[in-house]
Amino acid sequence: MTEENKKRLYYITQYADYMTDEDFYQSVDNHIKSNDLDINLFAEISELMTEISDRYNVRIYDKMWQAKDDADLLDLIDLLNAIIDEDSDKVAEVLEVDLWDFLTEREIYTPDLLEELADEDLRVNGVNASALYWVKEINYTAKYQGFNGYANGFYDYDDADIIEMLLDEYY
Repeated sequence: MTEENKKRLYYITQYADYMTDEDFYQSVDNHIKSNDLDINLFAEISELMTEISDRYNVRIYDKMWQAKDDADLLDLIDLLNAIIDEDSDKVAEVLEVDLWDFLTEREIYTPDLLEELADEDLRVNGVNASALYWVKEINYTAKYQGFNGYANGFYDYDDADIIEMLLDEYY
């Protein structure tokens, strides 16, 4: 492995705390050769990892060793870029998760959808509608909102929150 590639991969040596840096570089070299992987993709992942939390980097690091071809590494690059850009739609796409099913299962909705749900509840149930307890709590500046434990208010979520939930469950 060239000195230049060692420099590009240096950041991820911290996740190989069970071996020396030289042993790590040798392991990477062996993994790349045995799976016919592009060292530049490995290095790009290492460089992107500097932008995100160690909490996820540990998982990314493990996935690097599971890569069987360049397509696996390109998927990791796509995931890292989506995390860095805080694009929950793209993270869900890379993880092959239907974002709307994921959110709905957790009773997390957009403010516009909450408004529609409230409208429907009020039309069907009138003064007995449960929406009467929460409709005024909709925060239209939030990207997503989830019902609190009493279903009379909401927790606000942004893309970073949703990405964290997706990665915790699917990665």
